[in-house]
Amino acid sequence: VKAVDPSRPMPQYEQRDLTVNSADLPSDDRARAEAEVINWLRKNVLDGLDAVPNADEGSWAKWKSSLESLRAEAAKLEADAKQGQTNSVKRATEVTNQIKGFEAQLRDAFASMSGSTATSTPGGIFQLARMHEFGWGTEVNATAANNLYEEAGDALATGLPGADGRLKLAAAFDSGLLVRANPSVAEKWYRLAVQDLNATASSGKSDAMIRIADLLRANRGIPADLQAAMQGQENLAIPLLENGWDARLMEVARWYRKAADSGNPVGAWRLAELYSGGNGIQRNDLMVSKWRRQATSLLAKRAEQGNAEAMHDLGVAYQRGHGVVASVAEAAKWFRKSLEARQENAESGDADAQYVLGKMLQFGPGPEHDLARAAEWYAKAAEQGHAGAQYKLGQMHAIGDNGETDFEAAFAWYSKAAEQGNAGAQTNLGLMYDNGEGVQEDNDEALKWYRKAAAQGEMMALFNMGWMYDFGEGVAKDKKVALDWYLRAAKAGHHEVANFIGEIYDSGTEGVPEDDVRAYAWWIIGVERGDDAPRNNMETMARKLSPKEMEAAKTLADQLQDKYAPKQP
Repeated sequence: VKAVDPSRPMPQYEQRDLTVNSADLPSDDRARAEAEVINWLRKNVLDGLDAVPNADEGSWAKWKSSLESLRAEAAKLEADAKQGQTNSVKRATEVTNQIKGFEAQLRDAFASMSGSTATSTPGGIFQLARMHEFGWGTEVNATAANNLYEEAGDALATGLPGADGRLKLAAAFDSGLLVRANPSVAEKWYRLAVQDLNATASSGKSDAMIRIADLLRANRGIPADLQAAMQGQENLAIPLLENGWDARLMEVARWYRKAADSGNPVGAWRLAELYSGGNGIQRNDLMVSKWRRQATSLLAKRAEQGNAEAMHDLGVAYQRGHGVVASVAEAAKWFRKSLEARQENAESGDADAQYVLGKMLQFGPGPEHDLARAAEWYAKAAEQGHAGAQYKLGQMHAIGDNGETDFEAAFAWYSKAAEQGNAGAQTNLGLMYDNGEGVQEDNDEALKWYRKAAAQGEMMALFNMGWMYDFGEGVAKDKKVALDWYLRAAKAGHHEVANFIGEIYDSGTEGVPEDDVRAYAWWIIGVERGDDAPRNNMETMARKLSPKEMEAAKTLADQLQDKYAPKQP
């Protein structure tokens, strides 16, 4: 099976997109902030490439694919000619000329790019860096590429003052999705962002306090003095504190506590999370209970003041018994109040409120669950151009949540959302082109939309890009490139991709040596992630491996699990 059918929802993407009834309390705007960062980068980097002569993303992809195919054919023809197949000589000459033609186009593009005014823009600098990195029209020059990537970041920064802009740049260099990954450059921008947030937090802004703590908790933007304290603790072998906390976590807790003391329930929830333990930190049930009670108390104050989000989160707290005695009646009461408050905002014409109300009605428990009304509110927001609502409405048409499946309507709404940069819509639009549902089958269009979504880190798009290269659909078959995409999908949290990775290592290919131990390790990971597909492969491979190799595979699986564990928000 190539990929999830577009008529089915994508659970892991929905989880990131869903703020209503989310797994963590309270519901917050981290998912939306992440989407805003990605969309901003796409607009200011990838879309900026449209101004580059002969160097848009689609052209590069097609040229690269064409060159790969032609070079593979030329190699085969050359081998046939050596074996005396004279009819191969003429075709070999034709192919060689085509290759020379493509290479000349790339050189012309590089020359045009180098002298273009487009290189004065961040997008243009970024594209020139890619050309140096991959040898498009010039020799591969990693040093020049790295320098240009950093220059592109500095150019972007001129129009992005403050913490938000710096965090966008940090995210770009951290993820490596839209620019070349560079941890040191990413950390530079994280540190500058923390400095700006410190200034904001000093004026009493609790949201800035939480953002600082979240960054430090993720080991991002560590100030020099804190870095020195952490290093000193390590060098002097100073024992960790009672809860297993080091100097960094003590600073994280200090910021969360300041936010909670300022009346922000998110700070209290985060403290409860810290005391819940994990990753070497001991659980402290007394402190978990204390900070959950504090968070719930702060939520109740906001809810009583008419805050719809606080009402909903308070309902979830009563539903789960977090910080309060679990009560179905109290949960239902606050869910209903939240729904009424959201509806009042939605009826005023607020597209965001209409979208959130639609999500509450689609996914919410009890009185909040009503698919027909969810579709109505999504439609109101979608007609106003809300990309998230367009995506959800397209999904409801594809799934049949509003009565019956309608692939043409789904295609229309996915298209609108995809054009606005919604990664889920781009993935599903690619699937519809791929499978010929609601539109004529078109592998080039499928690849185009997968690529756009993959540039935003969308899990299923990363997997589908790998599948296209794995099986040569719409592109020249290339197991090594497929493996690169599959590994990125694994990092993004795809559960079934481990089986495909294992099969590539099992068979081996040009650029990917056969490796039975690594194949078995990936199949272990697949089973541990809940996929039964690798079990037959594991049984077959287990008969080949020695006890020593089996032990090595298990050790490697543990290491790979850590390396490719999905990033937490």
